[in-house]
Amino acid sequence: MQYVRQSSKAARARKGGHLIILRGYEDGPDPVIQFRDPSAWGQEHDRVPLSRLAHSYTGRAITFAPLSDGES
Repeated sequence: MQYVRQSSKAARARKGGHLIILRGYEDGPDPVIQFRDPSAWGQEHDRVPLSRLAHSYTGRAITFAPLSDGES
């Protein structure tokens, strides 16, 4: 999967939003991102095409290293 980067100055200046948890993806011409979202819309949806997600991504993220075998 390629890193999505916001290049527009307006997109980087956006404030607000909320945290969603990305939990996987399905590869393809427009990869489908699997997520958990606490919003009302997220209660009905758990996947979105990367092209749609990229439009609302503000450039802020929290990342975690993968767990090693035996860690929880």
